[in-house]
This record gives sequence, structure tokens and C-alpha cells, in this order.
Amino acid sequence: MIFSGIPIKYDWKQKKNFFVKVKKMKDRLRELRKTLGLKQREMKERLGVSGAAYGAWETGADSIPNVRIYQICKEFGVNENWLKNGVGDMFIKGATKEEKLKDAFKLVFDSLTDEGKEALKEAIKEATNE
Repeated sequence: MIFSGIPIKYDWKQKKNFFVKVKKMKDRLRELRKTLGLKQREMKERLGVSGAAYGAWETGADSIPNVRIYQICKEFGVNENWLKNGVGDMFIKGATKEEKLKDAFKLVFDSLTDEGKEALKEAIKEATNE
């Protein structure tokens, strides 16, 4: 069995390293899903991705695109630094409704084509009488 990790201590008597297991992003994604009490099917539906894509992220067969990392963090209130690097708490504490709305709008806006972005900007100008 191959063990991934980093040595934290060397035992000179037994001449071997002791390791700490380093979790990968795929492991943290699975941990998040289980903490939320969701099945893979439910996660993929909430994220709007195929089952194959989501399954590939959890098995490590494919890396998670940055736009999806952002989406996961915003959808579930997850600390991006924890998901990417394993640093900090799993969840962000105390995001306001305004921050959540701003983040949701940014997610939608970023997913639009350039033409869609321009159309939305024009619609906002018309609605605000500017």
C-alpha cells in the first residue's frame, strides 16, 4: 500500500519516519458532501453538473475547475482555502444576505457570454433609469 503524507518525525531507533496523511481536494470534497448529508446525485444536481463530472472530482480522476470551486464555496458556505488547501475551517461563518446575493450575482454574471453581459448591463441601466 502506498501512503501519501509528509514525514513529521524520524525515529532513530527504528530508523523510520512517522507520517501525517495529507488530504487531497477530492477527499475534502467527499468530506464536505458527507458533512452536508448529501448523496453524489444531490450534489451534482445542486451544482448543475453531470454525475460523471462530479464523480471524477471525488475520485480524483479529474481536477475541479476554478469556477466550480467558487460555485461549491458559495452554494454551501464553504471556506475556499479549506477546500483548496485544507487550511482553516470547513465553513465560512456569518456571511450576510447582501454578500451572498452579491456572490450569487457574480457567479451568474461570470457564466454569461460577452453578449449576455452587455444585455444584462443594458437591462440594469434601463431599470435604474440611468
